[in-house]
Amino acid sequence: MPPSKRFMELTEQMKDIHKRKNAGYAGDCDDAWANFRYSELFGIPAFKGCLVRLSDKFIRIANLTKNPNNEQVGEAITDTLLDLANYAVIAICLYEEQQERMPTVEDMRVDLEEYTKQMFEINKKIKEKKEVNADENIVSTEKTNIENSHEDTQTAVFRGWRGDVG
Repeated sequence: MPPSKRFMELTEQMKDIHKRKNAGYAGDCDDAWANFRYSELFGIPAFKGCLVRLSDKFIRIANLTKNPNNEQVGEAITDTLLDLANYAVIAICLYEEQQERMPTVEDMRVDLEEYTKQMFEINKKIKEKKEVNADENIVSTEKTNIENSHEDTQTAVFRGWRGDVG
């Protein structure tokens, strides 16, 4: 059975809408999804940002089907449905891209090993720093003891010179 002629016309119309809106939203940017990626500035992955836009279109359609008088922006239900269809395809693209970037278990294992090595090195440096500080304290304590014994010697000599030593 051949595909529906109307379906093919609508997909061509979707393609045209996508090209025009992409030019308007992405501008000269090489990234077709640049406007969706701005949600990442707020900690929302582009895929989820696209889902929000999908839900906006869905809510608009639901409101218009309940009450056609809600139409205030000059966008027919069919235009909103075409936008919804385009957002669905864009969501697929962003979802697939997100899945490609997701780390595998092997990636996480390698990352964990690298993290463990880095933590070991940091702990080693902290331990060495503590040992240096401990050595400096020992040296400082030894220096103080030497200085004190030197003072004690001087005092004893002075006392002996004065005849205070018994």
